[in-house]
Amino acid sequence: MTVLKSRQSQSPFKVFDNAVAMRKAVTELLLADFAYKPPEANPMESEARRRRKRTLLHWFVKKRRDAVDDTMARIIRHITIANKIFPTCAAELEARRLHQDKAIGECYVLEQELQYCMEILPVSAKRYFRCADFIIEEIKLIKAWRKSDNKFKEKIKG
Repeated sequence: MTVLKSRQSQSPFKVFDNAVAMRKAVTELLLADFAYKPPEANPMESEARRRRKRTLLHWFVKKRRDAVDDTMARIIRHITIANKIFPTCAAELEARRLHQDKAIGECYVLEQELQYCMEILPVSAKRYFRCADFIIEEIKLIKAWRKSDNKFKEKIKG
């Protein structure tokens, strides 16, 4: 049995929903300073050396936090722009695909940034795996969305 298109409920845009959930998970990680807990202070170290280490750690975490947050913002931006383009000609279809491609590229950048933080900071990998699962899912969803856009090619050519 078929349902008239006007009577169908609107399906959620899974690409965007997953991206928002991914952004929340990454933000939680950033708010926890990548889940990093500094080691116990060594009583043999001077106060100046401990302070310098804390300063460098703070600098590193801030730089990585900013980079990861900027990358997340670019992913959402490219998904939003691509979604707002309803292709009626080849140039619009190409522009939409370009933003989809950029969103995928930014997902890979995000994955690398988080991997780098995990390698540098001695932290539990469990919190990173949650984010990694979202990233992998997001890439799959965007690729499927991009593939589904082939229907526009037929309409534009025909």
